[in-house]
Amino acid sequence: MFPSFYTFFLAILFAVLMWMVYRIVLRPLYWLRYYSKQGAWQEYFPLFGGYGKRIMETPKTGHFNATYRRILQEQNPDVPAFVTNLGSQVMVALVKPALPKEFLLKQEDYYVKTEAITDLFKCFVGDGLVTSEGETWKKHRKLVSNVFHFDFIKETVPIIIETTREFLDKIKARDSLDNVNIMQELEKITGEVVGRVFFGQQFSKYTIYGRPFIEKIYAVGLPLVQETLGVWNHGLGPWFIKAGILPRHKKIMDGMREIREFVRKIIEERRKQIGHSEHRNKTNLLDLLLKTQENSNEGFLTTEEIIDEFLTFFIVGTDTTSHLLTLAIYKLTQDPVAYRKTLQESLIFQGKTREISYSDVDTMNYTMGVLKETLRVTNPAFAAIMRRSLKDHQLSNNFKIKKGTLVGYFTSHNGFKEEYFEEPNVFKPERWLAGNDPDAKWKKEPYSYTPFSAGPRNCIGQHLALLESRIIMGIFLTEFDMKVQENYSMKVTARFLLEPLDPFLLNLKIKNPQ
Repeated sequence: MFPSFYTFFLAILFAVLMWMVYRIVLRPLYWLRYYSKQGAWQEYFPLFGGYGKRIMETPKTGHFNATYRRILQEQNPDVPAFVTNLGSQVMVALVKPALPKEFLLKQEDYYVKTEAITDLFKCFVGDGLVTSEGETWKKHRKLVSNVFHFDFIKETVPIIIETTREFLDKIKARDSLDNVNIMQELEKITGEVVGRVFFGQQFSKYTIYGRPFIEKIYAVGLPLVQETLGVWNHGLGPWFIKAGILPRHKKIMDGMREIREFVRKIIEERRKQIGHSEHRNKTNLLDLLLKTQENSNEGFLTTEEIIDEFLTFFIVGTDTTSHLLTLAIYKLTQDPVAYRKTLQESLIFQGKTREISYSDVDTMNYTMGVLKETLRVTNPAFAAIMRRSLKDHQLSNNFKIKKGTLVGYFTSHNGFKEEYFEEPNVFKPERWLAGNDPDAKWKKEPYSYTPFSAGPRNCIGQHLALLESRIIMGIFLTEFDMKVQENYSMKVTARFLLEPLDPFLLNLKIKNPQ
């Protein structure tokens, strides 16, 4: 006698449930135990793992990193790694500097970037430096580095200054300077700077469907980032979002195609002009990259590859710098001594009697210390992009990695440890000044401080980010007095980057109004 449909349905449902229990519970727990036997600190939390749990704890703990800080300082300072689940997968965050060092140096042979992140992101940024691998990455890194070198970055100082003053003047023109969401304002500045560095000053004039082009990028980029980290992507996979089944997913996919087509038209128009010497501009990346196409023997980026790199630069360079500045400015509001010293250096921007050069900005050593110290305690880019292990292998100290494991590291973990930084819970920009504490422990173990990653895949934009941050910080401090809202205490959570849980609102007052 055949079983009834109801019995058959229950059997199928039971099988599916058992499969889910295995995938989401039993399998991760088995591998968590494997890594915990090697000394890793393990944590299981259904579906979202320790990463999701840290986010949910933030309103209570005050900081995404609070639990990790407590473990590294009080419970287990020698822990080699943290291991947790992420959906059905297991994620290892390496801690001891020798482990991230070896991980970074072995990436090409042993790891591949996590498909759950890169597959969806590639729809927008293509094979940019963040998403590409192997020979494609090597080609892009070499060709971009050839034009995006330090001498080029120094030439961007006037662009950064002009853009910053322009946007701060817009704030000054408001009827009220109370409750200014400073992170949002900084994002506008850093986004415009990236656009002008890449396309030239005319970037501000580009519009799409009657709205500024930069607004269109934000309108698509932010939801894309949210979906990349969201339940649909990690539950069903990138294919579901790319299919555009849900209206919001379709809107994102359509928006990405519109933006890429718009950039393609800009590039083709610039190519027509580039043959005329009067249109050639050494202070924007687009002209320099198009120039490389004139000599194909040395290799060049195609139009699609240039689009990839612009969108990569914009998405990565805009938010990381604006978030760093936001967190650093908050630190200054809580430390009057650090504020006064930073303001004193910023006076080089007061008035407009002469042109500021890179050498002027390079004298802002204390300001650089403020930024480096912020990166030590609260690096916005708090984790390296996770990579999936391609084979079983072994890192330093006999720490074994199994095939299929997601591996990475958190950029601030060693910044909490007294083993490398004296008084790690104290905000001390002075620790970064030249000549101060030449025997500092972190100097003897450089992989204990890697705010911009390290090794062959370190952040290509780090010098521009720190230059940009000093200039924007300096001009902002010389043009505004600032006051934090009463009873506000910043709680830091993780979204795509570390950022304030609640909006960081400042009451501003114009200095020396004219």
